[in-house]
Amino acid sequence: MALIDRPQEPLLVAKEAAARLRVSVKTLMRLVHDGKLACVNIGSGKRHSYRFTAGDIQAFIDKETMVEIPPYVPTPQLPKLKTASPWVSFSDLPKPPRRRKGPAS
Repeated sequence: MALIDRPQEPLLVAKEAAARLRVSVKTLMRLVHDGKLACVNIGSGKRHSYRFTAGDIQAFIDKETMVEIPPYVPTPQLPKLKTASPWVSFSDLPKPPRRRKGPAS
């Protein structure tokens, strides 16, 4: 959980910050406890009160919206058909393996 000292921007309560991120307050607090979202802790003792700056919210959005592009993987080439038609005759299809005859187990 990243804490900052005396921000110069106005502080937002959890409900306002959650609305800006379009998440629930519960999800917002999970992000704070996971250390993914910076906050200002203005509470003391057992009960913590968190406030958020617009800059911290925007930094979180910028960080989380970066998309990693997966490496290019070429698609395998399909086998060439014997005919130009997309239809396949039954004689061109591979034959399934034969079943063994015998007692069922």
